[in-house]
Amino acid sequence: MSKQWWEESPEVFAAGFSEETIHHTRLDAEAHHTATMHADGTLVIEPSAEDALRLTPEEAYNLLNWLHGNHRHLLYRLTHKAEQE
Repeated sequence: MSKQWWEESPEVFAAGFSEETIHHTRLDAEAHHTATMHADGTLVIEPSAEDALRLTPEEAYNLLNWLHGNHRHLLYRLTHKAEQE
């Protein structure tokens, strides 16, 4: 993409960007899985290019509480067990 193209078409250049996404992260080292939190509170988990799981703010909050309250010790242990091996 040339500088000239950008100067002539800033709307086209910026069309793929959104102010709505507030956080985007890779969930694995290979970036096969990603998670995005939008400004409206929607959490989108994309396990692949074809599939996406969308959670409302309430569902995402309930998932967070469930994982933290019931499974944080198990997840910590399993994650660190893999690092030790």
